[in-house]
Amino acid sequence: APATAARPAQARSRKQRPPVPAADRRALVSPARLTEFFAPRSIAVVGASDTSGWARFVAASAAATGFSGSLIPVHPVHRTVFGRPVVASLRDLAEPVDLAFVMVPEHAVEGVLDDAGVAGVRGAIVLASGYREVGPEGRALEEWAAGRARHDLHALLARAPRTARRYTGDGLETVPLGA
Repeated sequence: APATAARPAQARSRKQRPPVPAADRRALVSPARLTEFFAPRSIAVVGASDTSGWARFVAASAAATGFSGSLIPVHPVHRTVFGRPVVASLRDLAEPVDLAFVMVPEHAVEGVLDDAGVAGVRGAIVLASGYREVGPEGRALEEWAAGRARHDLHALLARAPRTARRYTGDGLETVPLGA
């Protein structure tokens, strides 16, 4: 069965997990954790390709801001992106990155989050649609992803059309994007 078939059940079972204790939630938004998320020393761009507008935007933004850390393209097929060597999976990273931009189709997000958890990635920004904006099933998938981030990655920003969803340690918050 495809990965999308398993997730609604996983989303329901996630609710059976014990809640994250308040002290742990506060640790998720500590100055050190926020620095890792908003000023990472290393970034993986999952789903990067030379033709991806999002990947070009991340690379250009990193260059424009003088980012001096590691910017690692991740793609299962490509060998180079923007002249940089590519790793096939987050599991193949030599060391965990502070932040992963996840730019894959919605049906591949679950596998990437699995890889991120195993690889020790500390934060993720998911740029995908097919979540809350498509109805109850999408909402369940988004809540599953947020729970996954809270328990494994400890940070998440998931993009939906015209809005962004930010996990803050206490829950999800909707942030409207420019018109």
